[in-house]
Amino acid sequence: MKNAFRHTGVLFMVAVIGLAVIGAGYALWFQVLTLNATVSTGDLDVQWSSHGAVKEYSLNTGETFIHGPNDPTPADPGFIAAKAVQTCSQDIPASGNGHVLNIADANLYPYAGCVHHIDIHSTGTTPVHIDTSSLDLSGLRCQAPAGTTCNALTDLHVAVSACVKAGDSSTVGGGPNQPFATVTPPATPNANIWQLHQSNRINCDIEIWANQSAPEHATYTGSIKLLACQWNEDQNCTFANTGGRDNNETPLPPTSTPVPPTSTPVPPTSTPVPPTSTPVPPTAIPTV
Repeated sequence: MKNAFRHTGVLFMVAVIGLAVIGAGYALWFQVLTLNATVSTGDLDVQWSSHGAVKEYSLNTGETFIHGPNDPTPADPGFIAAKAVQTCSQDIPASGNGHVLNIADANLYPYAGCVHHIDIHSTGTTPVHIDTSSLDLSGLRCQAPAGTTCNALTDLHVAVSACVKAGDSSTVGGGPNQPFATVTPPATPNANIWQLHQSNRINCDIEIWANQSAPEHATYTGSIKLLACQWNEDQNCTFANTGGRDNNETPLPPTSTPVPPTSTPVPPTSTPVPPTSTPVPPTAIPTV
């Protein structure tokens, strides 16, 4: 009987301890705090505006240029209209959403060309940096008559120049600011890097004239690109990092296509060979 009571006591203690543990689990006081969040990103958008084009030519092999009239601005003193046989035109197609500027210049000759008056403005919420000296001319091609050669990269002078803060630009973020230091040591001011906040605007000239190497009757076509990036990504602001796209909203091109199988299953080269002989019947065993 003692052993029986002893076991009963042990079981009772185990039960008490179990209830204590369960009670401790249910005795937790707590409060969960919930944060309901809505987060959105801004955008980056830089566009062109067109302000007309004028003819120009040099009197001394490219050192000094004089310009024709651009209403209401009169021509430079000494400008002779009969010498300016080139035609200069530009437009911004509606389909390009302000990101495309079409230029059509004709009858250029060495040290004679066109100045296209444009502005660059930011409509996005993200401040941008734009290096007006970093033009990508790799999209230009040329065609010359048989027997002559041309090179789009050396036959043409193409540059964005004379950039200034536009008089009607907003003063958001201090307005268009420059120069900014380069990110590559030594960090020196770069007068070609402009910072634009939303509604900031700079006026610039795009100069295009023929160099001395340009042959007669040559045609140059293709794209010239200028890159604007968010202000805190100077080091990564390269055409190589765009993946060939015009902006982040453009889908990435496929890097590869599925490779079809290079071989098909090989059929068996032989068929089963039938037996060459039939079983030999057992020979009779001589009886003694």
